[in-house]
Amino acid sequence: MKHVSQRQAKSCYGLVVGIGGYGDKRISPLSFTSNDARSFYDLLIDPKRAAFPKENVKLLLDDEATRFHIEDAISGWLFEHSSPDSTVVIFFAGHGGTEPDKTQQEADGVAKYLLPWDANKDNLFASAISTNKFSELLKTVAAKRQVIFLDACHSGGVVSKGARDIGVDPYAHLAQGEGRLMIAAAKANQLSYEVPELGHGIFTHHLLEALQGAADYNGDGQVTALEVFHYLQEKVPQTAREMARSHQEPLLQGDAISQDITLTVDAAALAKRDAARAREEEARRMQLSTRSVKLTELTHAGEMPLAVAQEGLALLTSEPGKLSEDEQTLRDLLLSLLDGHVSSASYLKARERIKIGAAPGPETLKKTGPAQQFCIHCGAKLKPGLSFCMNCGVKLAP
Repeated sequence: MKHVSQRQAKSCYGLVVGIGGYGDKRISPLSFTSNDARSFYDLLIDPKRAAFPKENVKLLLDDEATRFHIEDAISGWLFEHSSPDSTVVIFFAGHGGTEPDKTQQEADGVAKYLLPWDANKDNLFASAISTNKFSELLKTVAAKRQVIFLDACHSGGVVSKGARDIGVDPYAHLAQGEGRLMIAAAKANQLSYEVPELGHGIFTHHLLEALQGAADYNGDGQVTALEVFHYLQEKVPQTAREMARSHQEPLLQGDAISQDITLTVDAAALAKRDAARAREEEARRMQLSTRSVKLTELTHAGEMPLAVAQEGLALLTSEPGKLSEDEQTLRDLLLSLLDGHVSSASYLKARERIKIGAAPGPETLKKTGPAQQFCIHCGAKLKPGLSFCMNCGVKLAP
């Protein structure tokens, strides 16, 4: 996927949720989830990075992030505005929880939830958003490209300070569906930590770094979802060991299509690259124009038939990789002619030999060097080790 243009960005949508304090005070507060969400929101609307139009990104913080508002943002707002060609990015930072599965649909007997601001600790089934429900909500969104980032804990807030308990594989359902990719803060049975020194959750801290360009491993000015995950795989465990004295490994689920989604770009780097490409294209165009003029001059001087000149122009404007071996050989000979290394007569003789199959292979006609294959005067095929052309008698270059 090419970098996001202004036109393409208009079809990009984001939902960003951050919940630190909950209405139910029995759910312990989190220190940096709101900051996580604000920073992620700012990155999405940064014209030099993700370049999402501001009106295309919805930010729900703390008491704004009720169950109804979150579900309505997906099944209402995103449902109405996104199309199959859209890219949708969802970020959730907050608590999660588990309780015995009342529907008896979970194989392990445990239901997993994302906790909205108005969740009730005593009845998550009635007040929170189950991962199954969240997956169903995502199915209402037409966008074929969906990327979900989750920095959530799944203990209902009853965890040690600074930890976001992930629980037992809570995200299995979220990555189902065409073009959907989910990246979560930690694997099953691991904790997801937030630390004061970073001012963010460890996962979100490195996620922001990745999207700001640190994950651009190939230096193409673009950061894809898969590059982000590779960066998180490298950085999150290291920081968790150093700052939390624990294990935390990001989790990726989804399909291969989503992994190619470009999430952010370095606008300055891409502008520089595009300018360089434009200069190269202009130089190529000018070179082609000069060679076309040269072919016209040879035709007017009677040194080359018009049909041969037209054939040559077609060779010059063709993609080299799509030429046959004989066509590539003829193109190389033509370039030698136009660069002044071969006479018109020699080119025409060599062309005739190629046309009748007397000059095998795509070797270039050269004046000097051990790889010389044709006489620069008559175009005859040369035999290795000879000092003179057997066809016209001209002394060959050493």
